Amino acid sequence: MKPETKTVIKKRILPTALIALSVPFVLFFTVPFEIFVNNSEEFVFSAVDFLPILAGICIGVAAVFFSAFLFLPKLAYKICCNVYLALAFMFFVQGIYLNRNMSGFSTNGSGGNSKAWQAFNFILWLAFIGAGVGVSFIKDKKEIVKTVSVILSVVILATQSVGFVKNSVTHGEAYSSKLKTETAADGVPLKVLTDAGLAEVSKNKNVLYFCFDRFDEFFAESARRHAPEIFGSLDGFTAFNDNVSLYGHTYPSIAYMLTNKRYDRKKGATNF
Repeated sequence: MKPETKTVIKKRILPTALIALSVPFVLFFTVPFEIFVNNSEEFVFSAVDFLPILAGICIGVAAVFFSAFLFLPKLAYKICCNVYLALAFMFFVQGIYLNRNMSGFSTNGSGGNSKAWQAFNFILWLAFIGAGVGVSFIKDKKEIVKTVSVILSVVILATQSVGFVKNSVTHGEAYSSKLKTETAADGVPLKVLTDAGLAEVSKNKNVLYFCFDRFDEFFAESARRHAPEIFGSLDGFTAFNDNVSLYGHTYPSIAYMLTNKRYDRKKGATNF
């Protein structure tokens, strides 16, 4: 490797590392974490159980792009880094400013954005990606573009880090495991929300319910006609072929089955 090439690569290390980390840090770390802490009541596990996995994915993806960008020719390096950074910036802006009328995580609301707003988003993404390509052809003798790229990367990483810390402080319950041990009246310890013995059944008579997500009765009847032996070993089961679910999605369907109340998406899952 020529000495001048080594010098160029050394100068690239810091800005490339910052740029390479910007996208996975947003997509694979802070966004999943934010979704989790804002809906932590819906999960049995805690943030401690998956944060190391998110960090590993984030670092791994960043390392791949860092390695891919570092040794590229000058023009290809500038185009890849600028487009990549434009994507990071748009992911950042999209999550904070451009997502409107979003439904709750566990509800069946329609939410979403209008077609006009979606078109505006699409054009904005194309504009920033195009700008990333365009500035790559500017003769940047004073390295203004490079400096702006580094600053933008730092701003994205710093802002997301602040958001992560804020969510960690304000949602401390997300770090607490929901698998608690309680003591019954007879002194026997009971585990709540544990999967221990999940597949065990009583030695006496049992009633088992199988709920198939969006399983159409048509498929069962078709299987019965073409391969009746499939059901040959299912002794003691009762098939109700006249049951029709009121909803097409899992959450409101099961909620309706258990409570016999129609789901009102305006009230939200917690008020059902």
